[in-house]
Amino acid sequence: MFDVNTSRADQLAGLVDKIEAQTPEAMLAPIIEIKGFVQHTGRYPLSANTRFLDAISRAGGLSVGVDREYSLLGRVDPFSKDLEFITLRISEALRDKSGDHNPILMPGDTLYLFDSTASRAQALEPAISKLKSQTPYGENSPIAEVSGSVKHSGLYPLTPGMRVSDLIRAAGGMVEEAYGAHATLTRRKLDASEVSSTETLSISLEGKNPLVLGLETILEPYDHLILRQKPKWVSNPKRINLVGEVRFPGTYEVDKNETLCGIVRTAGGFTADAYLFGAVFTRENVRKREQEGLDRINRQLDDLLADVHISPGMNKDTKLPMHQATEDTYRVISQLVPEKATGRMVIDLYRAAVLCEENFDVVLEDGDQLFIPQELNEVSVVGQVYFPTSHQYRDDRDALDYVNLSGGTKELAQREHVYIVQANGEVMSVRSNFSTWGNLLSPKNIKVSPGSTIYVPLSVDRINGREFTESWIDLIYKLSISAASVDFLFGR
Repeated sequence: MFDVNTSRADQLAGLVDKIEAQTPEAMLAPIIEIKGFVQHTGRYPLSANTRFLDAISRAGGLSVGVDREYSLLGRVDPFSKDLEFITLRISEALRDKSGDHNPILMPGDTLYLFDSTASRAQALEPAISKLKSQTPYGENSPIAEVSGSVKHSGLYPLTPGMRVSDLIRAAGGMVEEAYGAHATLTRRKLDASEVSSTETLSISLEGKNPLVLGLETILEPYDHLILRQKPKWVSNPKRINLVGEVRFPGTYEVDKNETLCGIVRTAGGFTADAYLFGAVFTRENVRKREQEGLDRINRQLDDLLADVHISPGMNKDTKLPMHQATEDTYRVISQLVPEKATGRMVIDLYRAAVLCEENFDVVLEDGDQLFIPQELNEVSVVGQVYFPTSHQYRDDRDALDYVNLSGGTKELAQREHVYIVQANGEVMSVRSNFSTWGNLLSPKNIKVSPGSTIYVPLSVDRINGREFTESWIDLIYKLSISAASVDFLFGR
C-alpha cells in the first residue's frame, strides 16, 4: 500500500536503486519512467508483461486534461543503447487493450504523456538532443518540425510511418485561425556531392485526392510542416463604441481597415438632433501618449514653481516673506492630483462621416469611442471674471461679449491672452492684433460656436510664489473641465 500523501516514485526510490545496483552493466535494468500527466510521475520497477495502461494505473492514473490522442514511448536498444520512439494513443489503447497502442513495456522504456497546455517542445528537448547526437554521419536525425497555426509548435521525434496527420496530432491539432485547405511542407534534399537543398511541397488538408499530397503523406527526417493562418484573420477584433445621437448606438466589431464613415453608416447614420461639431472622438493610444506628457509635466512642476518663486518679479519679497512663500508653494504642490488624459482627437465629423471625404476620414483602432451630443445652446466662461457662468448662445455674440456678460475681467486677468476651447476640441486665441513694433494692442473679438468654453487666465508676473501656485491649481482645475465632461459622457 502507498501513502497517498507522498509521491509513489519517492516511496519506491530505494527499491529502484537496489534493482539498478543488482543489474549487470551490459543489461538494462527492469525499470521504466513515466513523465507528464499521470498522478505520480517518476521511475517504477518493471514486472513481467506490464503494458502501457498497466503502468499508467500503477502511477495513479491519468491526470485531468491529458491528451488521449498522442503519447510517446521512448525505447532504448539493449545493445546499441540508441533511443527510438513509438507513437501511442490512449484512446486506441482503451479500445483495444491487446493492440499495438497498448504494448508490453521493456526495461529502460520511458513514457511521455501530454496535456493541452504544457510545452511539448520543452518536455521533449532532452530526447531530441539524444536523437541528434546518436545519428551517424551520412544519415539525417529522425526529427520532424511543425509550426504556425497549431497548438504546440516545435520539434518532434519522427516515428516509423509517421504521416502529416500524425504530426498535426502530435502538435495538439490545429487552432481556430488555421487555414484548413492547404499547408506547406519543406523537405531537405542532399545530392551525391553532399550539396543540400530545400524542396517546398504543397499539402492538401482536405479529402484524400490521390493525385495531390495530403494528410497521408509519409514524412521524412527534418521535414518541416507549416500551417498557415486564415486570410485576413483577426484574433482580437477591433471594438468601437458609438454613443449618443446615432440611430443605433452601441459597440461594434469592425474589420482591419474600417473607417469612421463606414461605422457610422453601419450604425444607421446620425439622428436629426445630432450636433456634429460638438462630437467627442477618443482613442486609447492617444490617451496613453497624453498621459505620459502630463505625468512628465507634473514631475517638472515643482521645479518650475520654485524657479518662478526665486525669479525677479514685482515686489515679490514684500508681498510674502521668502521662507513662507517657499513653504506655501511646496505645500500646494504636494496637494496636486495628477491630471488624467482623455485621449481626445479633434476631427471634422461632418466631412469625415457625412461627406466621407478621404482626407478627413479616420481609420479606426480598437477601443475608439465616438460621442455625438444633442444640439448645444450655451457658452461657458471660466477664470478671472467676476461671475463665471454659462450663457445662452446667440449668433450676434462673440467671445469677449460673453466675457463682459460674466461681469468682465478681474484686475489680475490677462485679457489679451483669453482663449477658447471650441465644442469640437479646437483651441482658439484672441491674440491677433499687433502694432508695427510687435506689441499686442487689443484682443480680437472672435466668433465662438455653441458648446464652447472661454478661459480668462491669470497674469502670472504680478503675483508672488504662493499666488502663482494657486493659479496653477486653478488653471489645472479649469482645464480638467473638458476632460471631466468626456468622462461623464462615456460613463467613466
